[in-house]
Amino acid sequence: RASDAAGGVPGVGAGARELMALLGRSLFAHHGDRELLAAAASSLHTLVTGAVDAASKAQVAEAAALGALPRRVAEAEEPLKNVALSSSFASDSTQRLLCEALAAGAKALPRARATALLRSVVGMLPSLDAGCSGPSEAKRAVGASLLAGFLTARLDPAASSVSADAMEVDSGSEAGDGPAALEAARTAAAAKLGALLKHRTPHVTVAAAAAVGAVGAAGPLPLPVGVGAAEAEEG
Repeated sequence: RASDAAGGVPGVGAGARELMALLGRSLFAHHGDRELLAAAASSLHTLVTGAVDAASKAQVAEAAALGALPRRVAEAEEPLKNVALSSSFASDSTQRLLCEALAAGAKALPRARATALLRSVVGMLPSLDAGCSGPSEAKRAVGASLLAGFLTARLDPAASSVSADAMEVDSGSEAGDGPAALEAARTAAAAKLGALLKHRTPHVTVAAAAAVGAVGAAGPLPLPVGVGAAEAEEG
C-alpha cells in the first residue's frame, strides 16, 4: 500500500529495503524480459508516487512524511536513471513510468544532489538542430526529456521536501546549492524543453510536449514573465 510505503507502519524501513531489492533485481537484471521490466516499473511507480502524493495531500511536513521507499529510490538514482534513459528493452510506457518514479523519489534527495541530478539530465537533452542518429539515441533523448520535465515539476525550491538525513547534508551546502540554484536549473530545463517542441524528431517533440505539460500542471512554468515555452531559447 502507498500509505505503508510512506512510512506510517512500524518496520516499514526494513520492508522498503526488501521491496526495493526485489524491484531492483527485476529492473536491473531482467535479462531482456520486457514484461518483467514493465511489471517492476509499474509497481515502483505506483508505490513511490503514491507515497509522495499522499504526503503532499496530507499537507504535513514532507521531510518527515516521504518515508522509506522514496528514499530507497533516491539512493538508486544513478542505476534507475540509466535504465530509464538507456534500456533498449523498456517500452515507451515503461520508460515514462521509470522517469516519473525517479522524479518522485528525487524529492527525498538533499537539495544539492537534486539540483545536480536535474542539471545532469538537462545536459543530456539534444540540441534543436541535431537529429537522433538511431533508435538508441532517440530513446535516450526521449527519456531525458521526460525525466527533465518530471524532475522540474516535482522539485520545488521553496518546499521542505528533503528527508531528515538529507537536511543534515544540506545544512553544510555551499550557497550555490541553495534554492536559487535549483530554481535556475528548473528554468534551464523548461527553456530547453520548450525549444525541443520544434525538434526534427517526432518522438522527441512529443516527449518534450509531455514534459512541458507536466511542469505546467504542477504550477507556473519557471520562465521569465511574458516568455512562453516555445520561445524560451529564441533570441
